[in-house]
Amino acid sequence: METIVYATDYSKRSVAALKFAVEISKALSMRLVLTHVYELPAVLGTELIEVFPNLSKDSLNHEHKKLKEFYEQHIGGSFNETMIRFEPIDHTSITNGIITKIHEHQAFMVFVGTRGESKLRDIVMGGTAVGLLENAPCPVWTVPEDSIFTSLDSIVYATDFEKEDINAIHALAELAKIFKAKIKVVHVSNDKDKGDDSRIEWFKGLLSEKVLYEHIDYDRILSNNICDRLTTYIKETNADVLVMLKRNNKKGLKGWLHTDLVKKMQSYECVPLLMLNQKMEPMRSMKKSMMSGL
Repeated sequence: METIVYATDYSKRSVAALKFAVEISKALSMRLVLTHVYELPAVLGTELIEVFPNLSKDSLNHEHKKLKEFYEQHIGGSFNETMIRFEPIDHTSITNGIITKIHEHQAFMVFVGTRGESKLRDIVMGGTAVGLLENAPCPVWTVPEDSIFTSLDSIVYATDFEKEDINAIHALAELAKIFKAKIKVVHVSNDKDKGDDSRIEWFKGLLSEKVLYEHIDYDRILSNNICDRLTTYIKETNADVLVMLKRNNKKGLKGWLHTDLVKKMQSYECVPLLMLNQKMEPMRSMKKSMMSGL
């Protein structure tokens, strides 16, 4: 069964991401695995663990109970144990712990909130979200604290009008079909980009050949401040999610959608951000996975 992973630090800022993960998993008929990365206290060295062998098991049971209580508090007490699972993991690295859980289930996507309350154990955003973007073998959702899931009616995809975008939008269209959402493909450029008009027509023609989805619009916005204007555009269009593709190698290309821009848009927290990575494994089978879940 296809699986979605949700990671939490039990903070209030991670609740919205949980609700999004629950609704998306229901819509796609996928199992949802809730995880929390914890670490046995450093004082519990090898010798102490050998003396108290139940410490590790007790800690796991404790975290399992906390995860279940967190879910029940914010979602409700009734759930299908086949579709909802609670799987905390002991790991010295939060990012690597989440990725371990992703690999374990070959997860379809992962959800995290936007910042944890603990400065020392900041689970999402900061280094963890960036680490997931760089290394997670699946799409990464980061969800702001004040986000409320209603549906996915409007999806904004920020593009550089490159071939890499075609596969990403092709995969995204399969998600959009589930919710009957409109995809708004937008490019922000300054007035020096004289060749953008012809490039847009080239891109639209190529996309129409590869993606059979009629609810796709295109916009080109002139601005010298990409993040600010993109944020304004999201508000103007009442977008439910912003989707960005992080390129692996942009030598010789404009590459305005580089890693720094993705990081900056995370900090704006205007809407949930779905981060795709060009090297992601699920990009190979997003259509197959979602259609099999219907």
